[in-house]
Amino acid sequence: MDFIDYSQYKIWSKCPWAWYWRYIQGYQRKYTGQRKDALCLGSLVHDGLENWGRNQLPSIRDNVVEEMTPTPETLSSARELVEEYARLYPNEEWELHRFEEPLKFPLDDKYSGLAKVDAYFYNEAPCQIESGLPGYELTLSPGWWIREYKTKDATSNRANWNQNWEVNMQASFQMLALQAHIGEPVQGVLVSVLEKPKLYIPKRKCKGCGDQYEMGLYIYNSITELYQCPACSVEQKLSAYEPKVRAIPQFYRLVAVRNEQQLIQAKSEIYRVMLEMALIEGPDGPYRTVPTRENCVHPIYGLCEYYKLDNYGLFPEDDENLEKKDPVKYLKIEGV
Repeated sequence: MDFIDYSQYKIWSKCPWAWYWRYIQGYQRKYTGQRKDALCLGSLVHDGLENWGRNQLPSIRDNVVEEMTPTPETLSSARELVEEYARLYPNEEWELHRFEEPLKFPLDDKYSGLAKVDAYFYNEAPCQIESGLPGYELTLSPGWWIREYKTKDATSNRANWNQNWEVNMQASFQMLALQAHIGEPVQGVLVSVLEKPKLYIPKRKCKGCGDQYEMGLYIYNSITELYQCPACSVEQKLSAYEPKVRAIPQFYRLVAVRNEQQLIQAKSEIYRVMLEMALIEGPDGPYRTVPTRENCVHPIYGLCEYYKLDNYGLFPEDDENLEKKDPVKYLKIEGV
């Protein structure tokens, strides 16, 4: 592979072995049934926003829904995010330029960096824009800016999530790519954040033990038409939860900027990782580098999809949770 993009960089940072299994061997997690994962939601929202930006249609295309196979709840959430965003922001403040293909920037005579830049615009003069966060305004300097959209879970700490963009390498990839394409400096990335409504999980107090449990944990008895406490088995009636206020998505904006020195440093880091990747493409594969063992189990997301391969020596074709796929299909370029 002679190029590196942010997705490769990110998974390499997690574990070089995981990068090898996905991008060289082409094995990825097999999704069965209807999906409700963050990647599925993000893909649906991205398509709806792209359709809105290009055609002024705030809808997700049927072929994308068919490909992603979301649960009804996930599809409804994605549609709500897209439609509500289009209602609140019917027009962009600037004329947007768009790309059909990812952009490359040279690392050396052989290797390139690559980034997807959905849209960019030129800001004529210094201006302040509302961020959508109370008491916080954004200042855009004159020049070229990248336009980016991100979905966010309400459970993620907003302050930490926002601050991450001060160092997020995705912004550096995009700025380096656009800068190489237009031959001019790029000021930064303007990110619109679409935050899902916070899911409220109702609880009910048990009349037996006196403790509170989530409604979903109570066991329904079809004979008595009562609900059984998961702890003490006492049965009682439970009233259905009816929200008093409709939970709505939250929308706000932030900026990620890089100066010239930061971009030079980022490009150097990207090139170093590219060279390290090249070392393990051969027949020895991941065994030419060290796995990141402490990332085999994530405290929230659980096991790495390559857990069995890296810890038990299982062959990828024997892992029922993996399947062979084009590793760069998401880039809409020819696979490797």
